[in-house]
Amino acid sequence: MVLATCIVGPAAAARPQTAGTQRLATLPASLEGRVEVALLSCDAYAGARDLRVARVRIRVGEAEVQLRDLHCGAFEPHSEHALFLNAVDGLGLLPAHSQRVVEVVFPASPRYSECRCVVGGSTAMSRRPEAGPEWWEEETFAPDPTDEAFPEGPAWEPAGREPGTQLAGRPPQPAAPVADPPLDDVLAEPGLRRELVLRPATVVRTRPDSSAAVVGRLAATERISVFAVDQGWKKIRSARGFEGWIRSDAATSDLEAPARVGATLDELALKLPRDGTLPETLATACPLSAADALPELVFALLPEIHTVYVTNLWYALDDVQRDAFHVWVQSCHEVHRIVEMATGAELRGEAWGDRPRL
Repeated sequence: MVLATCIVGPAAAARPQTAGTQRLATLPASLEGRVEVALLSCDAYAGARDLRVARVRIRVGEAEVQLRDLHCGAFEPHSEHALFLNAVDGLGLLPAHSQRVVEVVFPASPRYSECRCVVGGSTAMSRRPEAGPEWWEEETFAPDPTDEAFPEGPAWEPAGREPGTQLAGRPPQPAAPVADPPLDDVLAEPGLRRELVLRPATVVRTRPDSSAAVVGRLAATERISVFAVDQGWKKIRSARGFEGWIRSDAATSDLEAPARVGATLDELALKLPRDGTLPETLATACPLSAADALPELVFALLPEIHTVYVTNLWYALDDVQRDAFHVWVQSCHEVHRIVEMATGAELRGEAWGDRPRL
């Protein structure tokens, strides 16, 4: 089984981007015959001119596969070379007879001539062995209410149906919204996963579509429950009564990540002198990549363009922690621009000034 290649840099202009046609390297021998990986597309990443995104389809055979086992060459999960847009879902297992379409984001730089399509992320997949040739059909929403992995919420209706319409195989849904139970009860329901909202004013929509109607907005650090995922979207319920869909990268299942990253940066801030000079204690850390030291925060470190792309964990940091991070990447990696991965928005740039004083 082979992985596909996505050419970038100068070679890209002379070579068309074709899906799933180029040989790159074989999967590990232990995965031969167990996994099929195909490149579906390779395009510019919206809002970030320095990145490209590849859509990759993964099909799993008779035996389940761990995501961490799927890698190729030097490109591995959480490296600064291959970067995983959907890895925030935290699902490390590919079930038998499942299919997932995921997105891999990587630098659009001649230094990285190929995208080795390593796997991360998830969508809702069929996991019914008795389905025969239909193994590879993705689930469509609304999910089967008998499927414990995707329990239905009390107030959600698929797009295009009037509230209260009875669906085949589902109990009648009330026309009026049903008040949510206390958060602890919600998060105790089978199949639900607790997550932490990172992006301020995260938009909740009626369906997994950026043009869908807005139900409400979630605050940063708000806790939610997640009970379905679908190609970059999560179906959620909040304790404040919001139920609908949010973008996957707006929340994380790693509830301790903000505290963990914050503690690392707090320790770093104590080592930084207030006059902005670089002490020996910090200089010893410079050989380490920021992506290795803070993998939850650093999405892509690109010194050649003086830019670091960060995840939404940026919004969980206070000003002192952000300043410490900025000093570090400036001093150790000659990086001046801090850019949000999800939108391409510049959070801090050269106009922000010289190295900050803590």
